[in-house]
Amino acid sequence: MKHLLYHILFVLTISFNCLAQNKATYSKEFYLHSIADTVGKTQHKDVVDFWVNYLYEENDSVRQKYWLDTDIKRFGNDYSLFYNSLFQYPPNTLLNYFKPYILSIYLDDTTYHIVTAFMNFNFAPNDTSIVQNSNPFAITEIGVVKKNNEFYLSNLFDERTQKWVKVKMGKIRYIIDPLIAPNETEMLDATKFIDNLSNIFSLESDSITYVVCKTPQNLGYLIGFNFFFSGFTTGKTFISARMIVSGKGSFNYPHELTHILIDPILNSGNFISEGIATYFGGSANKTYKQLLQEFYKNHYPISADTFNTITAYANSPASYTLSALIIDIIYNKYGIQGVLKLKKSPDKPKNCLKHICVTFDINENNLFKLINELLINFAEK
Repeated sequence: MKHLLYHILFVLTISFNCLAQNKATYSKEFYLHSIADTVGKTQHKDVVDFWVNYLYEENDSVRQKYWLDTDIKRFGNDYSLFYNSLFQYPPNTLLNYFKPYILSIYLDDTTYHIVTAFMNFNFAPNDTSIVQNSNPFAITEIGVVKKNNEFYLSNLFDERTQKWVKVKMGKIRYIIDPLIAPNETEMLDATKFIDNLSNIFSLESDSITYVVCKTPQNLGYLIGFNFFFSGFTTGKTFISARMIVSGKGSFNYPHELTHILIDPILNSGNFISEGIATYFGGSANKTYKQLLQEFYKNHYPISADTFNTITAYANSPASYTLSALIIDIIYNKYGIQGVLKLKKSPDKPKNCLKHICVTFDINENNLFKLINELLINFAEK
């Protein structure tokens, strides 16, 4: 469910390199559309000031204080559902390039809705290199409520799924776009997968929310985007909130279910986390064994050089499969207790490799030899 928009990163890399020379001009700049004029509207001005201060806040702990407590209790550290999709760079970098352009503010019952585009006003659309057209970078719509005479931000998730279908299946609470027919086969498969993995790791897991959207745009809309470009994806997993949002109508995604179940107990770095999720749950709609077929064909034999080449692209299918091969070896040799020893492994693959070798008293060449033997045995079957 992690799809990187390389053209976005291309644009931002160029843009932010230029921006780095202009950091001295950084301030809480924003623009108001004429329809969002706050002149004579004190309450609207207060809402805008509150929202802009939040956007520019760098400190995580301070930023959390802006948010409604019920959202924090419900979604944990993922309380701001839109945030990580928008802020792929620190606020002082992103907002110095894409300025907040507040399009409208309106009161719906007791909730203010504030709609904001993130724009760079120095560039006109390019008709020869469309890949550079990134305006607007996103358009968000967030709720602002007043409680005990204080403002708080709130997700519009419940409002936007109010008429969606709610189905409970085992430990999964499905929220389904009413235009999609529930797929009971996939739902049962997901439930069985959770039960099996919970048994393997001796987990007493809480319920999981699984949101099924028809399109990625619907996904973006539910998490707070009226225009979904920044962080665009076909699916998103919120580990702390124990929630999966599918943007392609899927009712079962073992890879992401594995993340939700296992990541909190291991808290390992990205390399191991993705390896565990791929070993038990596959990746990109393929099982671990199906991924091995491609991996053997394209990357055998594994050496220090091929390890570094593969892991240079941390979120690539090959990197996921390589990590899964290591998990395969550890799991079959040391059982689940061996996998649990990978708790709090380093994030970077090279550091993680060294950590594994120390933990299991094996040198890198011998580990590569075991990986190659596993691949040969698989190819011969």
